[in-house]
Amino acid sequence: MSGVSGSIWRSMPGVRHRLKGSANAVRIRAPQIGGSFAVWGGLFSTIDCGLVRLRGKEDPWNSITSGAMTGAVLAARSKSAAL
Repeated sequence: MSGVSGSIWRSMPGVRHRLKGSANAVRIRAPQIGGSFAVWGGLFSTIDCGLVRLRGKEDPWNSITSGAMTGAVLAARSKSAAL
């Protein structure tokens, strides 16, 4: 019993250190991830609404096509940024 409780007690500083590092990483990356999500969502919605207007009907194919076109645009954008 003392071996188990001692190892739990001694591991707490390491856990605290990892949690601090994790919270710091989240704090640093949150604006980038949020911005990426906003770009993806805005582009998807724009393409979806454009397809509804162009085709004149709302069906699952608009969402499927919007997702594919959004992925293609973002992939092309990331490849051009890498060049």
